[in-house]
Amino acid sequence: MLRAIFNLIPVLFLVVNSGVSQAQSGKADDPSTYEGAVISIGKGGGFAGTVREYRLLDNGRLYLKEPGSEIFRQVRKKCKKKALLWFYDLERTGIRCIEYQNPGNVYQFVGLKDKGLDKRVTWGSNDSEVSREVADFYARFMAYWIK
Repeated sequence: MLRAIFNLIPVLFLVVNSGVSQAQSGKADDPSTYEGAVISIGKGGGFAGTVREYRLLDNGRLYLKEPGSEIFRQVRKKCKKKALLWFYDLERTGIRCIEYQNPGNVYQFVGLKDKGLDKRVTWGSNDSEVSREVADFYARFMAYWIK
């Protein structure tokens, strides 16, 4: 009997330790507090003023915050290399240098948070002044990640 208890101790240790590491990794991957690079993208506005926001972490996890919700939930995961290509693609739009905030009643947005930078470009649905590269990035991202 005593031997059976001693045999269970390592198993219990692994189970408890696994739960702690999952809780810590869940906190580390919370898109609201994530310390790595994050792409935020979505749309909002309209009569109810709702916002649907996606956040792609540089580790390949994609999260969604539904209208009316306060929390993000993971909706997709791809390999880190594929995610990093999207960060590179967003950098190529010149987002770091774009100063553009022109939301309409209904609007789209693309943002980048990385190493102290917190940049967001917002434009209305019929806005032809927004950078073509940013608008194209938005369309490609939504087609690839949000099927």
